Amino acid sequence: MPTIRKRYQFKFWLDSLKSDEFELGAQLEALKKSRKYAGTIRDALKLLFSLRERKTDVLFSMFPWLVDELKPKNGNGAGEMTEHLNRIEQFFLQQSQNMLLNQGAPAGDTKPVGMGGLKAMNVSRIAAPVDDDDELDILIVPSTAPSNSARNFLNALSSI
Repeated sequence: MPTIRKRYQFKFWLDSLKSDEFELGAQLEALKKSRKYAGTIRDALKLLFSLRERKTDVLFSMFPWLVDELKPKNGNGAGEMTEHLNRIEQFFLQQSQNMLLNQGAPAGDTKPVGMGGLKAMNVSRIAAPVDDDDELDILIVPSTAPSNSARNFLNALSSI
């Protein structure tokens, strides 16, 4: 028994006042004239959804030349990247150690912190404010007017 073919149509709008959408509309019109519109939209959506899932197989199947472009030029790209990451890690470790060493310095000491850019400020200590009012007075005022919350709710809904 043959299967029933289902076809779907999707429409979307482009704002001609936005320059990027106007240009996109012109390109879509050219695709329609060359009868490549539907295929291009399908390919674009497949690519978009696969990239959002962090998959690159569709990208490399559509653009095989990218495989060669993204390979390291000297064959040592992974080693260089690891070296850069190690240097960055050492930098941050050194910074955190310098901060810990200078944290216990007296207030009047103006010894540079870290790479020499920051210096400790010579300021006097300010006492924290004293809050004597620890107990709050709570005043509960009972409502004297009758309340009909259901009617208020329905009135609010009807005004929407």
